[in-house]
Amino acid sequence: MFRSLSAAVVATVLFVCAPALLACGDKYVVPTRGTWLQRAPADRRAGILVYTARPDLSRLLRNIDVVQSLEKVGYRPHEVRTSADLTRALATGTWDVVVVSGADAAEARARLSGAVPPTVLPVLDNPGPAEWSTAKRTYAVVIKAPIKHQAFLDAVDRAVEQRAEALRKAARRG
Repeated sequence: MFRSLSAAVVATVLFVCAPALLACGDKYVVPTRGTWLQRAPADRRAGILVYTARPDLSRLLRNIDVVQSLEKVGYRPHEVRTSADLTRALATGTWDVVVVSGADAAEARARLSGAVPPTVLPVLDNPGPAEWSTAKRTYAVVIKAPIKHQAFLDAVDRAVEQRAEALRKAARRG
């Protein structure tokens, strides 16, 4: 009798006090909700082409194992090291983002085709203010070196989201 009465009292108290208990930190406790940090970006199955022909980009990305990092979060990365490999990869693959050195960005952009070409993501090595502002105006997303692992993944996420938005706009138009 005492156990059933205790269980009834506890159930009643929890039922009455439940809204007050959720007041602080409910986004962390309630399993159906999550923080913005836990939300996945638009499409983690996107194809990412990394063009590392220049030694400066290889040096900048050395601290980050780019292919492994991108695969770990669900992207489909592919790394090419020569201009001929880049041409083949662009002709045969469907890429959402092309990561290049800042010096190769204009060339890579000129090679891209299609109604909505892949997003070019240039990596700039300690750019000056003029170079940085020009790159920000020219490209949707730009990375400034030195690069941290999470900053690189965040930039790729933004580039994928920008490409997805461009595809949605193109679909609405045509």
